[in-house]
Amino acid sequence: MARVLTPAAQARLEELPGWAQEAPEHKALCLCFANEGERQRALAREIRDGMIPIKANALTLPLWETALKLTVNPVGVDVSTRRGLVITKLLGAIPDPSGKTWEEQITAFLGPGWSYEEDNTPDQTIRVKVPFKVGSSDFLQAERILRAKIPAAWELFVESGEDFILDQSEMDVQQFHSTP
Repeated sequence: MARVLTPAAQARLEELPGWAQEAPEHKALCLCFANEGERQRALAREIRDGMIPIKANALTLPLWETALKLTVNPVGVDVSTRRGLVITKLLGAIPDPSGKTWEEQITAFLGPGWSYEEDNTPDQTIRVKVPFKVGSSDFLQAERILRAKIPAAWELFVESGEDFILDQSEMDVQQFHSTP
């Protein structure tokens, strides 16, 4: 039976020396290589196209969901619904991703009295002090808001700054006693 070669397989076959072009095993290998190459190019096109949010597919949606802090591969949700969630989240993103806008957003949620420090080393950490007691509902809410608002690549540490607030410590009201 004569093997029908695709144009890509024929091009591969022509790369071989003339004496090897007629061997059936060489034709079979060239056809395998050409088919595998086309399969890889098709997968690369699928990934490239899927990185456009409106064309996101089952292969690329987990990447979008992870980057946008959505539930990854939610059970019982079809691809088109998941794509809609990704697009909705992107449309809801702030137009100005500068640090100043981030600070304004956090202040709008938490109120004044919080502070932060960035560590731009390869660890990329943000240490935030909030004016709430550790474990309180305000502290836990602040932690959830901060986790939702920081970039995905940064690690977050939330600490209580409550111990250092003069009005809550009542240091200005209590008497200081010295021991002999």
